[in-house]
Amino acid sequence: MAFHFNTDGDLEGWTELRNITDAVVSNGFLSGRSTTLDPVVFTTNCAINSDQIETIYIKLASGTNRNAAFYWKSNGQFQWMVSTYTNSPDLVVSRIFRTFVLGFSISSV
Repeated sequence: MAFHFNTDGDLEGWTELRNITDAVVSNGFLSGRSTTLDPVVFTTNCAINSDQIETIYIKLASGTNRNAAFYWKSNGQFQWMVSTYTNSPDLVVSRIFRTFVLGFSISSV
């Protein structure tokens, strides 16, 4: 599974945007402007079998040096789980694109 954002204007199912304005897909990027310190990009269009996928790679950049976190929940669960990166749920993001490697398995829940 991959989201390449290679069709301008196609959000590829990432249509649940909260506290984000001017969201657009162009030139291989989904971008937008945060209106608060807690923006959210969310999709229900993504089913992942954690028995088959151990790692997720996310490429992020930000106009400010803020933190980001990757949350998920399993079918039937009500509580959100958070991924960890170097023993912290926060991923430091900067203006430079960085690829984050997230352990993603049933054991990390």
